[in-house]
Amino acid sequence: MGIKDRAARGMQFDVQTLYFTNVAVLFITAIMALLYWLQHRDQVAVRIWALATAVGGAGTLVLGLFGPVPTIDPGIVGNTLVVAGFILAWESMRRFNSRPAANGRIIGLIVGFLVVFGAAWLLGAEVRGRVTIGSLTLAACAFLAAREIAFGGKQEPLSGRTSMGVIFAIVSLDMLIRAAYAAFEPPSGRDLAFFEDPIQGHTLFAMTIGLVCLSISGLSTMANERLLHRYERLALTDELTDLPNRRSLLEQGERLAKRAALGGRPLAVLVMDLDHFGGLNERFGHAGGDRALLAFASALRGQIRTTDFVARHGGEEFCALLVDTDIAAAGKIAERLRATVAGLSIEMNGRLMTFTVSIGVASLQGSDLDAAIDRADAALYRAKREGRNRVAIAANGAGTDSAERGPPGPPHEA
Repeated sequence: MGIKDRAARGMQFDVQTLYFTNVAVLFITAIMALLYWLQHRDQVAVRIWALATAVGGAGTLVLGLFGPVPTIDPGIVGNTLVVAGFILAWESMRRFNSRPAANGRIIGLIVGFLVVFGAAWLLGAEVRGRVTIGSLTLAACAFLAAREIAFGGKQEPLSGRTSMGVIFAIVSLDMLIRAAYAAFEPPSGRDLAFFEDPIQGHTLFAMTIGLVCLSISGLSTMANERLLHRYERLALTDELTDLPNRRSLLEQGERLAKRAALGGRPLAVLVMDLDHFGGLNERFGHAGGDRALLAFASALRGQIRTTDFVARHGGEEFCALLVDTDIAAAGKIAERLRATVAGLSIEMNGRLMTFTVSIGVASLQGSDLDAAIDRADAALYRAKREGRNRVAIAANGAGTDSAERGPPGPPHEA
């Protein structure tokens, strides 16, 4: 063998070494995913991902132990396990997107591949034919996984989706290239020669790169990102009504106030409090109080525009920031909300529960949101003192001389 031939051979990738590299990467990924799942048992997709990488690693190990062209039994088992790993990876992406389990389809696809691939081997198909079948199957599974990741990104954007989708797409393309090479190259005359071709080392090397990237930015990373978003949302959201909480009001409200002040645009503040809420809890229990809060939150959403900001300020008190709304328009909105709430009735254990709300309205002066909330709060308590179930509008100055609307509050129980 000449120097040139030896140099060219040295440039080729050792197929068996790459097989064992893939095994190590897959098993490490499986262990990491399993440990993550043990800490977060509700993450079913991560458990399936751990199983997928473990099964894929087992199949790759079989192929590595028995050589690039194993005998019939290890060959069928190894290739089927690798395909099963890819099918489970696709399923883990589906479950991550909250799709229902498809256990029957998983079993059917694995058994289907086993039958087709085993029949091809038993019928004496050359290694190129078997490689074509396996590579096309893996390409399809990787494409479906990439598609599932991209589909989920429309509903839940996560930074890890892009990298995972791209990696699965590259793996799919890599397997298509491998299948095309196997299908269109002339017969080699012997099985082993096929795996001595440089293209096999390069495609397997690309697969190794893909597996390493998946282990780094895999499903566990996306699941962790989802948990972080969930914790952030919980920190800024009221658990019962799903409205923003007081902390969110302070953060978002300051931005809205500064934006309105800079643009010279009006902004109105509504502070709302359910009347005699303690009496509701006494007569209907805490479940009745929760139902009242939920019903009010729903009514509030129905009266407030999507461009406005509403939050549960604490207890039975709520706050709304109405952008591009002057004090007169805010008073009309508040009155519509008051009337809507007064007309609500909720059945609780065979009894009808009704309740009312008092609302204080103030306009933003400058960019001092706290001062506007204080004026609206003072107007609210004046509405409480003067009969409840009414709207009180704060004056533009520091005082709260204002017009009031609404009849006296009705009884809470019919």
